[in-house]
Amino acid sequence: MRQFDATHSELERLAQFQNGPSQLRIGLLGFGVVGRAVLNYLIGLGCKKLYVMDSNLDLEYPDVEHVEWYLGPLQNSWFKDLDYLFIGPGVDPRQSHLVEARENGTLVVGELSTLGSIPKDVIAITGTNGKSTTTAWAGYILKRLDTSVFVGGNLGEPITNWAMRSYSESIGVLELSSYQLETAYTFSPKVSVLTNFAPDHAARYDNEREYYRSKEGVYRNQGPDDILVINSNLLSQLSIKPSAQVYAFGESTDGDGFVERNQRWVGYGKFAKTDLAWAPLKAPGRHNAENALCAVLSVWAVRDEVDCLDTLWNVALGFGGLEHRLEYVSEVEGIRFYNDSKATNDESAATALAALDDRIIWLAGGVSKNAGYTSSLKYLHSNVTHLIAFGAAGSEILDASVLAGFDKARTDIAPNLEEAIEVAFQVAQKGDKVLLAPACASFDEFRNFEERGEFFKSKVLERMS
Repeated sequence: MRQFDATHSELERLAQFQNGPSQLRIGLLGFGVVGRAVLNYLIGLGCKKLYVMDSNLDLEYPDVEHVEWYLGPLQNSWFKDLDYLFIGPGVDPRQSHLVEARENGTLVVGELSTLGSIPKDVIAITGTNGKSTTTAWAGYILKRLDTSVFVGGNLGEPITNWAMRSYSESIGVLELSSYQLETAYTFSPKVSVLTNFAPDHAARYDNEREYYRSKEGVYRNQGPDDILVINSNLLSQLSIKPSAQVYAFGESTDGDGFVERNQRWVGYGKFAKTDLAWAPLKAPGRHNAENALCAVLSVWAVRDEVDCLDTLWNVALGFGGLEHRLEYVSEVEGIRFYNDSKATNDESAATALAALDDRIIWLAGGVSKNAGYTSSLKYLHSNVTHLIAFGAAGSEILDASVLAGFDKARTDIAPNLEEAIEVAFQVAQKGDKVLLAPACASFDEFRNFEERGEFFKSKVLERMS
């Protein structure tokens, strides 16, 4: 099942669910952070027939009235006679148990469909890379404007927490993953943002087109009074034509939007009198100039275009970026260290390599996403002084670099990140930049990219002391 596959009858049943679920039989599959929030939300609505399922046999769960618990390998019997089944963002709806449940009449929903009553004044941000930074940046601007704002979703706290506060913050800035958008059947934000597309999540999707279509769920239900902020390179790739007004940015635009000229955003169409310089931005790189523009345009749109864009841009200049995203760590003996542990795919690693320009000692490795390293390898000859490949994908990355013509004498391989850092200290010279941009997932050594980034920073700071 995908976001765009809901039938008319399923949409009618979804409306029934959103209007009054208290007497329905509702299952919850996946008791992570979002699942816990949704359970509390449904209990608060007075639901008395709740069934929570999780594969973790050792899961610690609360003893709550009207809730039954099913732990261990999934069983078809768990889903029998359910009216609705909430699935957490990490649950793939193509699992055979879920396909069969749907065929038997159970409506499978995610967080966005479970809530239903999300206010219209929302900025919804997705894309392969840059969505977390753009989300935080938009939230930063709104807070500096003394606006009551909720920042959450895939970044920060679950959207359900906002609902349980009766949407007390006046504007929501939501980072949404493709997983969350798969079941966003009726979600329609005032402003949607598509930062970029790049191959990712090959284990979840059969092909790139399927992954991209899930992302398109962010604007699918928007109308002509809504706004879509989008990288102009994506317009020709969309399979769903936007009904919203389009504000495009990039190398060219045929309508309302911005084009890059000598590291400035030059406005066209309704933005023809606006010229925004990149130079004062604290966060480095073209990608951050794009993130900043997305944040500024989305804030301008959600606030009904009452602000001066130049004023919003000046506010945005104060944002320094997010942790683990091309984060400057420290300088040791003239060598600068950068943590971009969030660069978990080829495209995001390439973005980091481009941003730091040259004399880079590149640390790459972890668990391969099986999408290759084509974009990153383009910067080997121009920007990289030395490559240190590590972890489960170390040999794969090293072989790919040699095949791309990179001098093998300028490479090393390490079994893990700790030894890769040690090699970096040995080969780096004054003026070099040591960059952790793994282009891989972290799960061979760490629970997540955050833990990997913290480990990298701690080892660098240890050497300082």
